[in-house]
Amino acid sequence: MRSKAEVSVIRCWHSTDNPKRTFGREELDMTRALDITRIICGILVFFSGLMGLGIFGWEPPIAGPEARPFQLAMHEAGYFLPIITAIYLITGISFVTNRYTALSSVVLFPISLNILLFHAILEAGQLPAAAALFVINCFMLWYCRAAYAPLLRTKPKCCLEGTRSSIRQS
Repeated sequence: MRSKAEVSVIRCWHSTDNPKRTFGREELDMTRALDITRIICGILVFFSGLMGLGIFGWEPPIAGPEARPFQLAMHEAGYFLPIITAIYLITGISFVTNRYTALSSVVLFPISLNILLFHAILEAGQLPAAAALFVINCFMLWYCRAAYAPLLRTKPKCCLEGTRSSIRQS
């Protein structure tokens, strides 16, 4: 149990506006929840990538009749599953080490959405696991939302504005 003095000096790692910002018990609990969620997600995603490499001798189960054409198309494409495996490994390491978490959440989102929709529409066997991955990824996206603010501006500051004006002057 931390004393009030210890809690008051803990710095919020996710605060971009004020790096010396301190926070209270509720925010500390939320930060712990985020860390636990991030590490669990990282471990699950990383081990999914290892299973995709075949390290544990695991082969994906054969899908039912509705999902079989989709599964065969992914295998026959040749590049699709190795890319997904690489993304799993990289994002899993990113989540566990707490480096580039916002970027990893964005990269993992379309994959987790596809997994959720695949299991919701075609093959409902692993739907709870797919839903858990999707919810955890959405939680990570929501928590890192401040990192996405510059991307979502309607009129972003162009990084070339200074360059354009200097070109016009010459």
